This record gives sequence, structure tokens and C-alpha cells, in this order.
Amino acid sequence: IQKTIVPMSNSIEPKLEEIESIYKALVKGTRDYISKHNFPGVVLGLSGGIDSALTLAIACDAIGSDNVRAVMMPFKYTSKMSLEDAQLQSSILNIQYDILPIETLYDAANNLLLPIFDGAKVDATEENIQSRARCILLMAISNKFGEMLISTGNKSEISVGYTTIYGDMNGGFCALKDAYKTDVYNLSKWRNDNYSDLFLG
Repeated sequence: IQKTIVPMSNSIEPKLEEIESIYKALVKGTRDYISKHNFPGVVLGLSGGIDSALTLAIACDAIGSDNVRAVMMPFKYTSKMSLEDAQLQSSILNIQYDILPIETLYDAANNLLLPIFDGAKVDATEENIQSRARCILLMAISNKFGEMLISTGNKSEISVGYTTIYGDMNGGFCALKDAYKTDVYNLSKWRNDNYSDLFLG
């Protein structure tokens, strides 16, 4: 058997800066997961905040803007700034963008529960219904079009339980699952400094 010897290159790829290396690893990990599971695209909830903005950028860099859909789901407490920021992010990245207010869905759930909750003090239960209402809409879009839902929480939130089970924790993949909140700021700054299409913060 004749062996073919491939000469090794003497050139060594330059070492990436740590934050660049992390960002590119997040993009590659996201791309690999989506492609290996044959998803046609992804959908995510866009709040106007930094976590969902960074997740959106990673998704677009991973599979292209044409394959990314974002949904803003405002409630009566959603600020005008959040609406404007989400709209700007989606416009700059040229993605499919929808706005679905959740107040009707939220009120329907609370009215349905009223006979059971009657007399009970309003607490985190009602707040969590907001997150779960959003998840109903995102999962419906995911099921209808086959797009994978990406969750947008970071490692700091997940570590301390600052997320809602069956709400914003839901998703087939979490791009920021290994990124602490401080990493999110640093990654967003690096993305801003090195890409001209999106301001993240």
C-alpha cells in the first residue's frame, strides 16, 4: 500500500484574542447545532435588551439573516425604548420581524384562572404568565414553520434561577448558556467594534 505524505505547513494561525475566540466559538456552536439537526432557520424573542440582541447577532452570523426570525412581544410595561431598539436591530440585520402584543393572551389566562385565584394576592405567578404567554407564541411559530426556538438567557441568569421555567428558558438551543452577564457586555462590545451592521448596547 502506497502512502501519500502530505507535507505539514510551517505557518501557524495567529492566536485569537480571548473575546474574539469566545464569540467565534459561540457562532460555530450555534451553526453546528442548527445545521446538524437540519433546522431551516431559527426564531427568537427580541426584547430590545442586550441578551436577545447578542443572541440575534450570533444567530445571523451563524446561519445568515435570511434564516432568522425575531418576534417582539410587548406588554403594557414594555418601554418605548425597548420597542425602538428591537425595531432598529431587526431593520439593520434585515431579518423577518414580527410584533405580537401579548396583553389579550395574558388577560385570557388570568380571567380563566380567576375562579381559582379569587382572593389570592398578586405575586410572581402573574408575572410569569407574561413569559409563558410569549413562549406559547414562539413555540407556535416554531412548530408551524419548523424553525428552532433559540432561548436568550445567559449563564448568570440560569445559574441563579432568574428565568421562568416553561417561559424564557424554553428553546432547543441557548447560544449564551456558557456566557456570564459580564461576558455578554464584552462580547457585544467586540461585536460592535468588529462588525459594522449592528450596535448592541
